[in-house]
Amino acid sequence: MPADACPLYSLQGATTDPGLIAHFVMPRRADDDIKWLIIYVLLSRVRGLSRLRSIGLKPAIRKIIEGGPPTMLAENFERLFREKIQRTKQAAEAAKAALGWH
Repeated sequence: MPADACPLYSLQGATTDPGLIAHFVMPRRADDDIKWLIIYVLLSRVRGLSRLRSIGLKPAIRKIIEGGPPTMLAENFERLFREKIQRTKQAAEAAKAALGWH
């Protein structure tokens, strides 16, 4: 038996066990960036897509998914983590050298 219905914002950071029934009804005023984020949250809450029941998954939703993440999201990720990524790569190279891995 399904659990109680819950709003999308309450799923952020949660794993939906044993699964999720997702209604892909988008707010009319939401732009494509917000719609992409909504879809991301819906798809990323289950442990596997076999545990997701989709209702209303239409070609317009597929188009949003295939459009990729919002530009501002990718740019902010790059800006926030650029130095960390570089330091991690340098640490990995140093570890490989120290272990004699080539």
